[in-house]
Amino acid sequence: MEKEKTGMNLPKMIILGVVVAILGVGGGALGSYLTSDQALAFMQPSEPEEIIYIKVPYSEFLINLKPLASNDKSFLRMGFTFAVLDEEKETILLEEEAKVRDTIIALLRKKTSESVFNEEGSNLTIKQEVEEQVNQLLGDTIIEEVFITDMVMQ
Repeated sequence: MEKEKTGMNLPKMIILGVVVAILGVGGGALGSYLTSDQALAFMQPSEPEEIIYIKVPYSEFLINLKPLASNDKSFLRMGFTFAVLDEEKETILLEEEAKVRDTIIALLRKKTSESVFNEEGSNLTIKQEVEEQVNQLLGDTIIEEVFITDMVMQ
């Protein structure tokens, strides 16, 4: 008499049971990880942190511009506000105001009525020049951004 085949023998059934158990545990662990807060935070695009600047206003500058001709007596009135990252840099900018103003005056008095309005892209180049000169004077990146708050030329 031949034995009837029942489909699978015992060792194959044990191996199949172990594989199913491993897949079940692995799938559960993976599902648990993917729904955890860490995984969700990792998978979601992070929004860039908004930088909050401290704004430091300076009183206006009134400068005679470099003449284009002998009868040219143009002058410029300009106001600046500087953006800094923290109170320490704000303090430095306020304590060194005389030096900073002197540097800006030296820069502005070399400008002509035409060169004051030079642009690079959509920004006045004077903003970048002021930022570079003041940061160089103070020996560190103190100013992050320069805002022109008032500008009159005659």
